[in-house]
Amino acid sequence: MHSLETKHQQAHESLEHFCQQHHLQRQEELQRNDQQLSQLQAEVRVLREQLAVRQEELTQLYRDLERSTSTHSYQQQQLRQLERELNAAQQQLVTEKLHMNQAHQQEQIMATEITLLREKSRSYLLAHRHDQRLLRAQAQQLARLQGLVEPGSSDSPTPQ
Repeated sequence: MHSLETKHQQAHESLEHFCQQHHLQRQEELQRNDQQLSQLQAEVRVLREQLAVRQEELTQLYRDLERSTSTHSYQQQQLRQLERELNAAQQQLVTEKLHMNQAHQQEQIMATEITLLREKSRSYLLAHRHDQRLLRAQAQQLARLQGLVEPGSSDSPTPQ
């Protein structure tokens, strides 16, 4: 019986030892789990902070993109306006060149007409002078003839 009590005592001590060891092991596991949980929570906090920073950066980038898009749209409108103005100016330049060419052609035509008119007027003037000489010569002949026909007449016209 004594040996049974001893065995029972030993079994009880072994069970107690086993329970203490199990309890110790469980506490160590709980501590490890708590440490891991703390580490994971710290990592989650760091990741959340990084996420918040990234979200702020994305928000800023989005605002910058909106601003750039707005600026780009305005610049595109300005560029289209300038292109329209350039096209209008080019059309006006073409029109003015056409008018200048037409004016130059008319100037050449008028210069040619002036030259022709000068030549005509010169030939008319020469013909008129020639006709005046012929008329004077005929008037002189007529006066001579009248002087021959009327020798005593003092009414004979004098040639001029």
